[in-house]
Amino acid sequence: MTMIRKGHQKPYTPRSDLASCIAELEKVICYLRDCHLPLNSKKRMLNHVIWEITIVKGNYYPEFRSDGVLKGEIGTKIQREHVFKRKKIVADILSSTGNISSIIDSIVHCVVTKTEHEKLKNDHSLDGWDRYPKAGIEVYRFNKDKPVKC
Repeated sequence: MTMIRKGHQKPYTPRSDLASCIAELEKVICYLRDCHLPLNSKKRMLNHVIWEITIVKGNYYPEFRSDGVLKGEIGTKIQREHVFKRKKIVADILSSTGNISSIIDSIVHCVVTKTEHEKLKNDHSLDGWDRYPKAGIEVYRFNKDKPVKC
């Protein structure tokens, strides 16, 4: 967990090597999916690769941030929130037999305040972006010069 710093309002700038990093992590995912490790080991390792994708996609300065982060006071505790649940992503990877690009595309995160994170994690009825409005959380997509409400 980290805290809001002045830079959390800065525009999202994808890494120049983002595509190559994702391509290499996709190879790792496919290897783990197809290797002969015990299932629990695969799940733990895939979970870690999902976190690595989160890091290369912006870590605490990603494309998506909540209103609470955007307008929050410096020092407010924040967290990375996976929009689509990691457990489901891992299950989707393990059940896939071919290309996993669409699964990797679903590895998206939004930085939220700790309070917003608690609201999101307590509701198990939804997955993905539908959870945010139900929890009363507005999300902004950072692009070029200014954030745009989703």
